[in-house]
Amino acid sequence: MENYRPVSGLSTISKVFERCIINRFSALNFDSTIQHGFCNSHGTVTAGVEVQHHIAHSLYLKKHTILYTVVLGPKLFCIYTKGLKEVIGDSAEVVAYADDSYVICSADSPEAVKLLTEEVLARHLQ
Repeated sequence: MENYRPVSGLSTISKVFERCIINRFSALNFDSTIQHGFCNSHGTVTAGVEVQHHIAHSLYLKKHTILYTVVLGPKLFCIYTKGLKEVIGDSAEVVAYADDSYVICSADSPEAVKLLTEEVLARHLQ
C-alpha cells in the first residue's frame, strides 16, 4: 500500500462542480466529428483504424506522409479543436482521441509533403 495513489484528489463537491461544467460544455455542442475519445461508439480502436486507413490510403496512392500530434486537456481540447478540420481543410486528415490528435499530410514527393505540412501548420496557427 506504500505506492497507493487515489485516482482523483478532488473533493466530492469539486467532482460535482466538474460534472456540471462538462454537462454545460456538452449542451453547447463543443463535441467534434474528429474526436474518438469519450464519445459513444468511438474509442482507441476507431481512432487507430482511422489513422491506419489514412496512412494506408496515402501509401496506396504512393504519397509521402507526415503524421504529427497535438496534446491538450480532454474537454478543453475538444473546445480548442472544434474547428480544426475546417481550418486545416481537405489538404490533410485529422483524427482525435481524448487529448491527442493526428494531422496526416500526404503528397507526391517529400518536398511537397514538407510544403503542405508547413502550410497546414501555418493555417492552424493563424
